[in-house]
Amino acid sequence: MSSDLITQKLERIESLLEEQVPLNKEVLDFNDACKFLNFSSSHMYKLTSSQSIPHFRPNGKKTVL
Repeated sequence: MSSDLITQKLERIESLLEEQVPLNKEVLDFNDACKFLNFSSSHMYKLTSSQSIPHFRPNGKKTVL
């Protein structure tokens, strides 16, 4: 196997692992929750403002449970 192919495969593995980081958290921040649920930020804002999804705001940041 060539070193270029190995490098490409390692980069792909790294990107897949980075995508899974939100799955390891008990509490997700707003952006991680959008990414995890595959929602746009505007849709997530609507859900939080209508109290449809549990959330809290420590220090002014929106955090989703």
